[in-house]
Amino acid sequence: MKPLDVPLLDVMLAAADGYLSKIESPIEHLLVSALYRDLGYRRGTGTLLHHESDLNRIILSKERLDELRSSMGEREAAAAWVFTQHPIGPYRVDLLIVGIPHVGPTRLLVVECDGNDFHSSPEQIVYDREREWNIEKAGFPVIRFSGSEIYSRIGKVLAQIVRRLGSVGHDVCQSTGKYPPPTQVDRELALIGRPPQDDL
Repeated sequence: MKPLDVPLLDVMLAAADGYLSKIESPIEHLLVSALYRDLGYRRGTGTLLHHESDLNRIILSKERLDELRSSMGEREAAAAWVFTQHPIGPYRVDLLIVGIPHVGPTRLLVVECDGNDFHSSPEQIVYDREREWNIEKAGFPVIRFSGSEIYSRIGKVLAQIVRRLGSVGHDVCQSTGKYPPPTQVDRELALIGRPPQDDL
């Protein structure tokens, strides 16, 4: 019997967990598992927004943000929550990450996981671009990852998420003591004494 490779095992274990039941694809399972395990992000429940189907009338729920902030430990500089299959106006996004510092503005990031089966036709590409433009226009930055990036370069994907969350992303890493695993390129550069490249 051939042993399972680690990413496939992670996907299978994540799929078995009831708390990930809102996640719809294996690549989303893998990414969410890595966010929890490797970065110390937390599971967000319920919805975070008061909104109608109109993207121009979306309001962050102050009560929900206060709830999240109050659940942070006093020594935490910041924390991040992952809301899966979260509605934003007429759309439902794969992941909405909410980074909350102890003091200062909340950072939001929409993460889309693009499996080749559903995001490769010309029509789907046009729809995805229009959808992304509308979500960003409503104030939610979007970052997209292909399934192959998530499967084969998860450290790089996590590093990009941390970077896109800005100072809050770095503060969350300090609070949890968890950082994106180094990429193979970073390891190779360290061996020859060169600093890692800044653009992941």
